Amino acid sequence: MWCSGKKDQDEHRKQLPVNVQETLARCEREGRTDSEEYKEAMKVFYEKFVNRLDEKPKELESEFAQPNEEVYVTMWGVGILPDR
Repeated sequence: MWCSGKKDQDEHRKQLPVNVQETLARCEREGRTDSEEYKEAMKVFYEKFVNRLDEKPKELESEFAQPNEEVYVTMWGVGILPDR
């Protein structure tokens, strides 16, 4: 079982610009992970560590490829949410 996910993501977050790190931490602390501010900060994370392509592959544009926040949070917890 892969158990190092949070530790790995914490290390990745340290590589983000300080203002992005602060925004993520503040929004998580305040329970505002659904805010536009948080989503914009998460885009920086995803562009650097998840999907580094300039354009999304067409397969990810399908209605079936949309993230499910409830499942994602159950699996990973709040803090590393998909780009919505």
